[in-house]
This record gives sequence, structure tokens and C-alpha cells, in this order.
Amino acid sequence: MSDEARGGKFLGQRVGEKQIHKLIGIASGLLAEGQLSVGEIEFLHRWLAGNDGARANRLVAQLVGRLHTALADGAAIDEDGRADLFSTMQALTANDFELGEILKAATLPLCNPAPDLDFAGSRMCFTGTLTFGTRKDCEAAASAQSAICGSLT
Repeated sequence: MSDEARGGKFLGQRVGEKQIHKLIGIASGLLAEGQLSVGEIEFLHRWLAGNDGARANRLVAQLVGRLHTALADGAAIDEDGRADLFSTMQALTANDFELGEILKAATLPLCNPAPDLDFAGSRMCFTGTLTFGTRKDCEAAASAQSAICGSLT
């Protein structure tokens, strides 16, 4: 990969990360009242349309899909649709805390500074929703670093 291509790739990642941080702030504010209005949902839809770098994140892509579904037919968004969007946004922001509870982290500062990692011979099992890609993508990336992938049993 050329320096120019590498620079563009990393700049694009930084823009996407910045957009995700902004989205988390916006979503936290929209969730503050405990419900989403039609105007808030439409604003979020417009913001996501103009900030497509955030869509690389699987949870954001899921939110975009749910917004498209909710707004597709032009009819009013029903309560089930609003509740679905609300819960997706809570998952994105880790904004499901109670009074007196310590806030949950939405992101972890694991990459600043970048850690030295050695996966050679480590056993890895990937489960759940992964932001890097599919389970197969994660296993391929870990195997490329000499990790052993599959079931832990």
C-alpha cells in the first residue's frame, strides 16, 4: 500500500471515528427525555445521511437500517418503531443507566497509545456482534497473527 493510500485510509478511519463520537453525543441528548419525537427521529436520519463515515460501525449501520425501515413508507412512526430505535440508540450510547449508577463506557481507550500485542499461539473464540466484521473476518485476522481460532472447548 502506498503512503498516499495509507494516509487516505487512516484519515477516513479518523473521520469515521469522529462522526461516531458526535453521533453518541447527539443520541445521548435525544434519549434524555426517555422518548423520541418524530422531529428527533427525522433529524437523526438527516444527520446520518450527511455523515456516512459513521456507518462502518455495525451498530450504527443497524441504526441506519432501522431508521430507513421506520421512515420508508412515509406513514407515522408507531410506538413499536420508536421503542426499537430508542433501544438501538441506548445500546450505541451505553445510556441505559439509573440514578446513582456509575456511567458505563461507550468506548474504551485501548488504542491510544497502541498496545504491543502478541497473538502467537493464543486461542480465540469470537461471539456476539463484532464491530470489525463478521466472525469469519475476525478469525481470519487473528489467524493471520498466528492465533488459534475456533471453539475454546
